[in-house]
Amino acid sequence: MLNKKNNNSNDNEKNRFSTKLESQSKQITISKFEWITNYPPYPVPPFGLTVHPMAIIVGWIKSNPKHLNKYSKLYLDNGFVTISFSPSYLCHFFPKKMKELAYNFLEFLLKENEKIARPIIFQVFSGNMVFQSEIFKLLNEEIKFKKLIPFIKGQIFDSCPSKISEEQAFQSITKTMNRSISKKAVRLVTKSYSRLVDVEKIDKDFWDRLKKCPIPTSQLYIYSINDPISSYLDVERGIQIQKQQGIPVKTLCFDNSIHVNHLSQHPMRYMKNIYQFWEKTLRQPAIFNTIKNNNNMNNLNINNNINSNNNNNVKSFVGKFVSKL
Repeated sequence: MLNKKNNNSNDNEKNRFSTKLESQSKQITISKFEWITNYPPYPVPPFGLTVHPMAIIVGWIKSNPKHLNKYSKLYLDNGFVTISFSPSYLCHFFPKKMKELAYNFLEFLLKENEKIARPIIFQVFSGNMVFQSEIFKLLNEEIKFKKLIPFIKGQIFDSCPSKISEEQAFQSITKTMNRSISKKAVRLVTKSYSRLVDVEKIDKDFWDRLKKCPIPTSQLYIYSINDPISSYLDVERGIQIQKQQGIPVKTLCFDNSIHVNHLSQHPMRYMKNIYQFWEKTLRQPAIFNTIKNNNNMNNLNINNNINSNNNNNVKSFVGKFVSKL
């Protein structure tokens, strides 16, 4: 159950919503951490919740904010509050900066949670699974952040995890870089970096962090067999690591699909699995049981009757989104 302080925040909550849907994703720089919260225009929370859930969208390396906005809008259309951003690719060359970024974000999230305690869904893309692994480490080690764990209801991993290597860094940067940047220059940088630091140790530390996931709730992995950047073997290694910790895992694997572009190539299957994941992780059975008992109703379909308006609205949002792809 969500904290009672939410009841005292209802008025403030309603004032945040507007009739105009706006989505803003942020490219985080290595020197300035700035977090932007987007609010949906729908005053009624989805899935029978008492507050709007929050989606934290961590984009792929060098993701264009306008492309990331597509995913933020997907969540906004379905009644989520969103925080959408992509860490600077330089954080991957300076691991201490990635740790600092993760710490700063959790401090921000903790403050937001103290205002309104929302159920949280993470959706993480590609190489920035490294960021999420640092989140895992901080949730394990920092007492003040542990209070966030019960609010994290699920995690979705798109085209990740994958190993950390010189070649992986080169592929991740060049696939999304500005054409004016020479691939030879990028190759020189990645090769020089691999000579200065122990890349194998960085990779080992990354997988070790994944082996200590502090979030026990369900995970959904979306990936493809022919992904040239994130090998399906790496993704399935990550899946096995989570299963060995007793974490519930669902998968959506495509035979032929482009890296971090599964939504555009397979919109119906992608959205079906995403929506089913939301339903499973966010719907609150205890709330419906309370309603059922208070009204002395024994019909097994009571949940559908009580929430039909909300469900129809949410599903229509999904339909509208998919139809535009």
